[in-house]
Amino acid sequence: MYPFCIILFLQIYTGYARFCEEDAFLIPYHWKDQRCFSTEPDCIPLKGSWFGESRGETLYCYSFNMEAENISSSFIESVSNYHPEADHSIFAYNDVSLFPTQLYISNILPGSFEKVNNSLTELYFDLNNIQIIRKGVFNCLGRLRILSFKFNKLEIIEEDAFSGLEKLTHLDLKHNFIYHLNQNTFYPLKNLYLLDISNNFINTANQSHLRFTSITEFYLDYNKIHQLQNVMFNNVSVNILDISHNNLSVIEPEAFLNQNNLYDLNLNNNKLDKLSSSLHYLLGLKKLDLSYNNLQTISMGFFDHFNYLESLNLTHNKLVSVLGSNVLNVKYLGLAYNKIKEFDIKSLKSFPKLNQISLDGNMWDCKILSSVAQELSSRSIVIKKGHERNLINVLGIECSESNDTTKTTIDVKNSSFFKYLEEGYKKSNFYKYLDSLNNTSIDDKNTSIFKYFEEDYKKSNFFKYLDSFNKDTLLDQNTPIVIILITTIVILVDFLKNCIK
Repeated sequence: MYPFCIILFLQIYTGYARFCEEDAFLIPYHWKDQRCFSTEPDCIPLKGSWFGESRGETLYCYSFNMEAENISSSFIESVSNYHPEADHSIFAYNDVSLFPTQLYISNILPGSFEKVNNSLTELYFDLNNIQIIRKGVFNCLGRLRILSFKFNKLEIIEEDAFSGLEKLTHLDLKHNFIYHLNQNTFYPLKNLYLLDISNNFINTANQSHLRFTSITEFYLDYNKIHQLQNVMFNNVSVNILDISHNNLSVIEPEAFLNQNNLYDLNLNNNKLDKLSSSLHYLLGLKKLDLSYNNLQTISMGFFDHFNYLESLNLTHNKLVSVLGSNVLNVKYLGLAYNKIKEFDIKSLKSFPKLNQISLDGNMWDCKILSSVAQELSSRSIVIKKGHERNLINVLGIECSESNDTTKTTIDVKNSSFFKYLEEGYKKSNFYKYLDSLNNTSIDDKNTSIFKYFEEDYKKSNFFKYLDSFNKDTLLDQNTPIVIILITTIVILVDFLKNCIK
């Protein structure tokens, strides 16, 4: 049993520790050959303990080839070679996986893993206070496959900090305070295929960061990236790329050059107002998320060459019309929350395999939306139901009713009556007679017609009716000529009657 001894430099604040149940006992440190024993060697629950540097009692125990060690939720100020007289480091055991998570560790010193058995393949430093990863810390972990530092306070990763980790495949650095990456940060990681540096403060990324790696999954979401440079991914063959929730406004024309194997691209929640021609390099793309951007138009035929595209999410943009592209294999099309008013049913021919579409949150007329819904249903295309229940809606999608009783302006100039006044009436004998009166010298103020207008006519009900009609009328500025004509005829009739008398 002795060759499998595990020596943990965990100085105990409480001055006492138990392993498993009552059958474990502790022998305080006096000399390095003294040890503690446990009758249940596969169980060493150190979770929730407090460890520091103020007490002199050191814990020893056999691990008997345990496969995993969990000392999470404890408190360790520093990870290092624990004692100048000891020839063992803090993690000198035979575990395959190690979980020093939530220990409030703030520092990892070089040499901490010098005596670790080469069988260690997984190491999780999550939920600590680590601020820096120093060069050479992992030199002795040649078989490590997974390394995780998520939810720490990382700001600095020294150049060649990951040297010695040639077999590492997964590196998780999300939820830290990383602003900048050195060009050779990931240089030693030749077999790395998953890199997660999401939820940091990185504002610039270039091709040198990924050179010599084998990355196929790259998560760069929730950072401050504002531009994708040309040939940024030229040195790798990425399958899954997430750059969502950044400040991305520019994608240079050759940013995705030689990325034929990329099949899942997430660009949602950025500031893109147009689509980059660089997307045309992604011939194998199956899923494209462009939601929550500022796209207003998509050029005709932009997606014609995406023969493998199955999911296209364009929700929460500013599009006013449906795509004019032949997207032969798209099964889901997201158009919700744009500014679409019309939907040409003929455009459905461009989506022969479409089986689901979202149309909520647009500027729909209820009649148009209803006819679109019927046509989609006849083609067995499912419309994602909206959430509107209070206002007028179709399938929960808000819409407005067209108002057929809306007041309209009459075009008098184009009416047949106006044409008669302009042409036929002026040729009539009656018009010529009235026109001849203009050449007669008459004292207007003394005529019975003038007196009639000044006195009797303005008191008549007919004048009051015409006056109210003129105020309420919806006719345009040409309308008064009609009123004048009618009035003139009435006055003439009344005048002739008076003359006959």
